[in-house]
Amino acid sequence: MEGIRGTVFGGQQPVTGAKVYVYQVGTSGAGGASVSVLTNGSNNYVTSGPDGYFTLTNLYSCTSGSSVYVYIVGGSSDSVNTNTGIGLLGALGVCPSSGSFASQVPFLYVNEVSTVLTAYALAGYATDATHISSSGSTLAQKGVANAIANVANLMNIGTGLPYTTAASTTSSVVPAPMIYTLANILAACINTSTVASTNCATLFSTATSTGTTGGTVPTDTATAAINIAHHPGVNQTKLFNLIPATAPFSGALTVVPNDYTIGVKYSNVPAALDLAVDASGNTWAVTASSLYAVTPQGSSLTGSPFTGNGMQTNRHLAIDKSGNVWVGSQTTLLGAATGTYLSKFSSVGAALTNTSNSTAAGIGGMAIDGAGNIWWAGSVLGRYNPTANTFLTSAAGLLSGPITVAVDGAGYGNAANTTTVGLTGDGYTTWNTSVANVSTFKTNSNLYTVTAEAIDSAGNAWFSDSFSNAAVKITRTGITSTATFTGTPYTGGGISAPTAINLDGDANVWLTNNTNTLSELSAAGTVISETALPTGVTGSLGYSGVSSSSSYFATPVAVATDGSGNVWVANSAGSYGLTMLLGAGAPEVTPIAAGLPTTFGTTAASSLATRP
Repeated sequence: MEGIRGTVFGGQQPVTGAKVYVYQVGTSGAGGASVSVLTNGSNNYVTSGPDGYFTLTNLYSCTSGSSVYVYIVGGSSDSVNTNTGIGLLGALGVCPSSGSFASQVPFLYVNEVSTVLTAYALAGYATDATHISSSGSTLAQKGVANAIANVANLMNIGTGLPYTTAASTTSSVVPAPMIYTLANILAACINTSTVASTNCATLFSTATSTGTTGGTVPTDTATAAINIAHHPGVNQTKLFNLIPATAPFSGALTVVPNDYTIGVKYSNVPAALDLAVDASGNTWAVTASSLYAVTPQGSSLTGSPFTGNGMQTNRHLAIDKSGNVWVGSQTTLLGAATGTYLSKFSSVGAALTNTSNSTAAGIGGMAIDGAGNIWWAGSVLGRYNPTANTFLTSAAGLLSGPITVAVDGAGYGNAANTTTVGLTGDGYTTWNTSVANVSTFKTNSNLYTVTAEAIDSAGNAWFSDSFSNAAVKITRTGITSTATFTGTPYTGGGISAPTAINLDGDANVWLTNNTNTLSELSAAGTVISETALPTGVTGSLGYSGVSSSSSYFATPVAVATDGSGNVWVANSAGSYGLTMLLGAGAPEVTPIAAGLPTTFGTTAASSLATRP
């Protein structure tokens, strides 16, 4: 390696005598170790000098295409005492084919800001500062590369300061006050003389691996930052109170925030109705008249927005395994749907084909199965086979206006009613048209007013239910007409008239709420997002940033996780059509159809809601 120099600071003070390590993200799976790529004689680190400076010239060699970061440990922020609790991170980026970063990163400024953004960006693949790893699959490597690229997109890595708008597009807002606040929290420990200081002890006992007293206690501030990224909705006040009266970073929040998520808003997509993520990490969204696409860093894909190609009044979209984007739109007469239109675009937005159907009129939701069939919920359930150019629709009356559909590993479309049916609950159906034209219809007392749906790897269906303010899990046994269903509602965490639902790569459940918040549950239904508001914070539970009244979100209607672990939300009001929560979720196989088998199985199992 040639020509890379850097400096390490704790707040506004240089950190001297710190050990500077260089790692590339590992490929041994979740929880695996990072790979050290620096050799300095018998050491695998260099040491920062009296002014915090260090050089990496000719001292390391990375694997082309791998994601590389700097981890700095220990040293002194007062030039006298050594604080082993100091841990700082910086992102070099994706290793060039030459193996040298000399031309793209001539200088690296490592401080609390770079630590916060590197920790959050890589949180989906990180356990601690030296255990950041993916499966090594092509999709996972792409997700990691997109993740680490977000660091330089959100901050100037040569000055150590966050941007106010992303480097990729000025049509964005970077939450610099939130980033500075988190940086000041870390600095409260870094700028003390010893790891035994009250500030370090408080930070480490609070920012544990689980966010609770039972979690693993970090030994340095880098891993503490990763833990906060994993649990942004707990211990807000205790962490905020660590910030000294004279904090090193100005421009931070002056009040305790609702949560410590980092949400980036994008206005190059206007108020949107639905979204989906492709294998490259691009996020696609529809408005009533157009199709939009942004890159993993939020800049508009060339040619966006895309129009025409038979699109009528757009409602939803889905992406097939080949990366083609299918937009579902409809025509209406006197408020009633009269036809469904399916418009196909290539992975770069080129108009390909379009078709229409009037039997299953309307477009309440869309899904694509592993064989490439397009499913939608209209007046009844519909399925289109693009290869044969044929339509099939479910029997009239099987469902009363299904609003959504999702497909499992056996090739069954799963859907539910939208109308409340008293105390008996709404109907739930599975319908298969590819293996055999078989359908199963049951009422379930836990389903009332369904708004959206997702399927997990076992074939269980999760619904957002706006009437009961719940995420409802329908556990299914069997796939034929004799299958049985058990419904379990999960509430709390701010779930309020939820409008959409998504499962990330750990099958954690994400829901958008009518309170402009986002709720997160574990795969077992346990609340991960807030269970109580911090003292002094008013508004609604759920992730929102500073507060629900000044939320990252504006009437959110769709949510998706990308291969980096970023959670994307479509806002149907306001100027910012998309919001990205940096590293908030677990990386997920994208597009959703890629998690389904091409040949349908004898069970509903699949790779949905799993990591790439």
